Amino acid sequence: MPFLGGGVQLQQIDESYWETLAALDYQGRSEVLTVPAGFRTNLASVPRCAWWLVPRSGRYTPTVVLHDYLAKNPGVTKVNRCDADGIFRRSMRELGVPLLRRRMMWTAVRLAGGPHRCGLGLLLAVLAISILVAPIVLPGAAIITVLLFGFWLLEVLVYFIWKLRWKMEI
Repeated sequence: MPFLGGGVQLQQIDESYWETLAALDYQGRSEVLTVPAGFRTNLASVPRCAWWLVPRSGRYTPTVVLHDYLAKNPGVTKVNRCDADGIFRRSMRELGVPLLRRRMMWTAVRLAGGPHRCGLGLLLAVLAISILVAPIVLPGAAIITVLLFGFWLLEVLVYFIWKLRWKMEI
């Protein structure tokens, strides 16, 4: 396995952030990359409406923590953003993350990194993957969005009825 030791050990700090309890070591091609204990991460930065497709954590959690660290500390790790994204994709493959999920996550990470970082060829590859995945992702995202909006409307309606009733009793 590319990750050395017992895997990632995390403690939740608040609703959005976790902290590593022990160092996380990844064996790269020529060196060991280490995420120190005490590093704060928000795990996979996936919008809530897409959690049905890509949860914030899973088999890929060690990879997500490693990528967060590499992307946030390029001066310390001597790994640029493009290489961090490549390590992200490779380490997900090594952990056995299914191909489609691995490609979707890498594409999202690559787009978030900006096209200027790794060149036009990589940008075209990312766009091609995005076009291929869109028929799978967009229908589900649309359904979830409509359902969440409907639930929100129902919540607002119940809230106002409750408020009106409460004012009438006083």
